[in-house]
Amino acid sequence: MVSVVLTAVPGCGGGTDTREDPPGAGEILKISYFRAYTDPRTKQLEASYRVVMSNTWKDRVGESPRDPIVRAAPRKLYTGFLTDSEMAKYVKLLREFGIEKLPAVNTEELKPEELNRLALDPRSTSYTRVITVATDKGQLSYRYSDVHLPGSEKLIPIFTKCEALVTRIVEYSIQTRIYTDRSAIPRDR
Repeated sequence: MVSVVLTAVPGCGGGTDTREDPPGAGEILKISYFRAYTDPRTKQLEASYRVVMSNTWKDRVGESPRDPIVRAAPRKLYTGFLTDSEMAKYVKLLREFGIEKLPAVNTEELKPEELNRLALDPRSTSYTRVITVATDKGQLSYRYSDVHLPGSEKLIPIFTKCEALVTRIVEYSIQTRIYTDRSAIPRDR
């Protein structure tokens, strides 16, 4: 049996959590993706936040992603829910692809206004992409811009492989529910 090491989010329990198995049924999981896309009608960049949460997240935490990055995409929030086993499978795949080798930041430290500004700037939009993997205990974000720092270039293929998987995962969220009115977002239970 292979031991999987999860890095704990600072301020969310601390330490390193070692598990014998990858997350399974009953795990409270969330995977999200933030970036800007060009609107085909207006040809303008629009920030977008796409998230898929486990059914257990929905049952125990609520339908809200509880993520500050949501505010970086004020009119483009896409949410969806998958079974716990599907979410566990995707988290396991991300680990196999090497997501834990990427520099991570505590999601709570990200500034939504700054992310939005960078995502909508044509010069920086291609570098402003954020993957977040979370449990109910904490969340870590992985930024594409962080792998473009000197000495980190070897991590670019890892990020893009993880990003390709995440974009396929969150594509489901577009097909399930779209929120464009901020007042329509469900409140936590």
